[in-house]
Amino acid sequence: MKNLDDSRIGALNWAILSALLMSLAWHLPGSTWCVLLGWCSCLALVLATRHRNASYATLLVAGFLQHLLGFYWIAGTAHEFGGFSTPLSVMVLVLFALSGSLQHIIFFFFFRRLPLFLDNVSARCAFAWVASEFLCPRIFPWHVGHTQIGFHWFAQVSDLSGVMLLSFTMVWVSEALISLALKGKSSGAFRAAIPACVLFCVVLTYGKWRWDTVNPLEGTPLDITAVQANISTEKKGDIRYFAENRDQYVAITEALTVRPELLIWPETVVQDFIFEKIGSVGHASKVPYFAERHLLTGALTFRSQKELFNSALSVFADGKVPVPYHKQILMPFGEYMPLASVFPWIQDLNPVAGGLTAGAEMVVTEYPALPPTTPRPFRVASLICYEDIVPSLAREAVSRGAELLVNLTNDAWFGDTVASRQHHMIAAFRAIETRRYLIRSTNSGFTAIVDPRGVTTASLAPFAEGSLRTQVHLRDDLTPFTGLVSTLPWLAFSLLTLLTAILPRR
Repeated sequence: MKNLDDSRIGALNWAILSALLMSLAWHLPGSTWCVLLGWCSCLALVLATRHRNASYATLLVAGFLQHLLGFYWIAGTAHEFGGFSTPLSVMVLVLFALSGSLQHIIFFFFFRRLPLFLDNVSARCAFAWVASEFLCPRIFPWHVGHTQIGFHWFAQVSDLSGVMLLSFTMVWVSEALISLALKGKSSGAFRAAIPACVLFCVVLTYGKWRWDTVNPLEGTPLDITAVQANISTEKKGDIRYFAENRDQYVAITEALTVRPELLIWPETVVQDFIFEKIGSVGHASKVPYFAERHLLTGALTFRSQKELFNSALSVFADGKVPVPYHKQILMPFGEYMPLASVFPWIQDLNPVAGGLTAGAEMVVTEYPALPPTTPRPFRVASLICYEDIVPSLAREAVSRGAELLVNLTNDAWFGDTVASRQHHMIAAFRAIETRRYLIRSTNSGFTAIVDPRGVTTASLAPFAEGSLRTQVHLRDDLTPFTGLVSTLPWLAFSLLTLLTAILPRR
């Protein structure tokens, strides 16, 4: 397929349109509009890339504008969570947008360097885009495929090889459609479009089959209740309110009319640092305890004076407290300052930033049986804050035997923005990839239940106090993505694309 030659609409205009459409999709997460806008953005991206006037500058503009508009809330979060001044917060957003646009630059580099015979199957953009998605590190790891969570049949293929197969399919089909539009009804255009159409049909057929065969009601039932107290960021960060904040969760819990088997409180409800190996509630009066039901809560813990953790603390119905899971992926500029250990002056830029220690490994906690309602023990893995947008952690948890995934988070730092719903849209893919229920317990929203097909079955209104009670079903099967395939195909695919792009061409 030759480059697009259209003097009426320039490459920059297509690039800007692609950025506007994708950022708008991320402002409507999980909706039908999000699905449609995601596809339209891919079409515009292909048009911008294949235009005769396409350049690194045009793709840089697309990436920068898309990140700036789609994730505008980064500035507010840097101010609220990181403690930065307003000018510095805006600078953080600009740097974030610039770093995010690096993916578009790498994409265009790959596109320019990949062999032209890929145009015979209209796949050069698809190869270049997915390799750039996989290889380019990002603080907020979004993918084009994430916009398709509302296209239920299409999204189900994520249990094979993750969300990247959706991205690959979307860009390949878009490129094939553009090829047909440019070449008209020639036999060559139809032949070039056939592979992409076949892939789309296979993905959709598989997705329909998985949608029909994955039964969310299959497995051992478990009654859970997630509590959302909606504590403001001001009270959350004020030591004078630590006890009051915790007592608010206790009061909501004690007012429940139905006693669940597992209570779930969000991130850092217990803000008084607790020794990680207390063993039982008798050794720490500030650890909440409810007889005849298990509790999973966010807490701050310590191992030594220098090792402080953001943790998921389990309190069993008999009062025992196992060693907690410690958050492994800390939030930069909030929980720690990047490179501060190498350059101490960096910490002075933001003295209130964290000083927390990253956990070393995934922990799957086995909760004892509660006869007669819970006849057997069950295994739960916790993901703290934005760890649920990282596929590798959920995959590791399930491979270690987790039957239920729980995310403990506090998205109040995002304020009244779309960020919490964007967070939820990405996290919902963990349920599809692992075929586990995902419970998202938050301080101020978006508290929700996602079933093994990626459908949000229940949720609480944001910025409201309440509790969410439901019955989930425990599963122990492994999907190809969690058991065998993982991301190895995409690693091999991306490295091959990289080598092809950087090696000299004849």
